[in-house]
Amino acid sequence: MSDTSDTPHNEHADEQTEGTAPRAPLYQNLSVERKERSEVEINAEIPQETLEAYEAKTLRSLAQKANLPGFREGKVPTSVIRERMSATELLKEVAEDVLTEAYPAIVTDESLDVIGRPAVALTTLVPGSPVGFKIRTAVMPEVTLPDYEKIAAKERTKNANAETPEVSDEEIEDVLKRVRESEAHAQHRRDHPESEGQTEIPESEWPELTDEMAQKLGDFKGVSDLKASLKKNMAQEKEQKQREERRTALIEALLADTTADVPLIFVESELDQMMHELSARIGRAGFTWEGYLAQANKSEEDLRKELEPEAEKRAKIQLLLNELARAMQVTPDPDKVATEVAHIMEHYPDADESRAKAYVESMLANQMVFERLEGGE
Repeated sequence: MSDTSDTPHNEHADEQTEGTAPRAPLYQNLSVERKERSEVEINAEIPQETLEAYEAKTLRSLAQKANLPGFREGKVPTSVIRERMSATELLKEVAEDVLTEAYPAIVTDESLDVIGRPAVALTTLVPGSPVGFKIRTAVMPEVTLPDYEKIAAKERTKNANAETPEVSDEEIEDVLKRVRESEAHAQHRRDHPESEGQTEIPESEWPELTDEMAQKLGDFKGVSDLKASLKKNMAQEKEQKQREERRTALIEALLADTTADVPLIFVESELDQMMHELSARIGRAGFTWEGYLAQANKSEEDLRKELEPEAEKRAKIQLLLNELARAMQVTPDPDKVATEVAHIMEHYPDADESRAKAYVESMLANQMVFERLEGGE
């Protein structure tokens, strides 16, 4: 599973400016090894001459932040800082300063598409010698797409003879019965405000559906207008459900032949989102999060573990959609993005605008991908 790329002489040094000596390289003896879950492990050293060159800068930085008795804040001499630190402690501080520049340099030099925060460890720390370090970080995975046009065409053929969803008179009557029952209970509460709980009211006592009642329910001229509106809305809901079912089938077919080593950071992000969605649903149902966990006899960690397979699937689906968007060269219209972001910020003024924009761009790109696959363009 490991693909090791050893580049022991791939040293990064700043360009020499005219009239000055070149700066020491930020790193040496570099190796980059690919690991599972789309992670890489970077091993390298900071040269001794680089550590020496950075020491004065590190001491100045430590002195500016030091707060010692007898000295004004930010006015502690660097010689005092040096006296109070062991050689190893100072070396560690210097190495960490160098790494703030070395890591971005390695990422650029090795063309690594990194994601998330890296885990950095110093592996050798001996005064007078190069400092060894190891960095573990996730990178964007390679996504290998199947023949998506062929798969989409096959799905379109399967759906070609599917019937358009229709709404029966019985379905409309069922909705109207619920409307009459709801109005009966509302009338009972108005007539008997002292009553508690839900009282059983026989259908024979439900009010008849009249033009007057229909007008009270919304912007309807009468019963026939209400029925027509119900039929239209119910048909749209059925069509939306049918479209979602078709898209789910299409995604499943594409996913089966797509390869991608999903980074754990993406799985964790999906898990966080799923837990947030579940917590919101529980709250809307009138329950507390703690009460739900107690009733389910699960800890939060148990729940995350249970949801992990679905979270990984969701993460892989988004990687698939992103790669399809790239392959199809689809780009959301900037005006549409701006309009949607403005709408979000209007309703959620505390939202992070950059995250809202990323969400909208992803949502619109996904929509464009589906439309392209469904239309066979």
